[in-house]
Amino acid sequence: MADRGLISPQTVDGDGLDPTWTNASSDGHKFCNTRKTVVAVKNDATSAGSVTFQTPGTVDGMAIADQTISAPGSDTLFWHGALSAYNRESGGDLDMVYLDIASGTSNLTIAVLEIE
Repeated sequence: MADRGLISPQTVDGDGLDPTWTNASSDGHKFCNTRKTVVAVKNDATSAGSVTFQTPGTVDGMAIADQTISAPGSDTLFWHGALSAYNRESGGDLDMVYLDIASGTSNLTIAVLEIE
């Protein structure tokens, strides 16, 4: 697998935001997560597409299950990363969240938003 694409957060303030969208990549993506992070997944296909938010942590030695969500066809899905359970806990990607795109999924675009 090639390097994950970094998606930089875009600030949403009182004036609103027309976000810049990043094409989903089979290599996956990463972004910095704070309690104010919202991820928008826009699906331009007519069928649903799946994305998975990795959860690298453990609780009492047990792995936390990754969260896979379905982006409905011709719709936009919003995910709020309020929990630090999604954040990388060490290494060069500290506090980053890894987002995987399901194989066979096409026509997804992603925007990472930071609510001010």
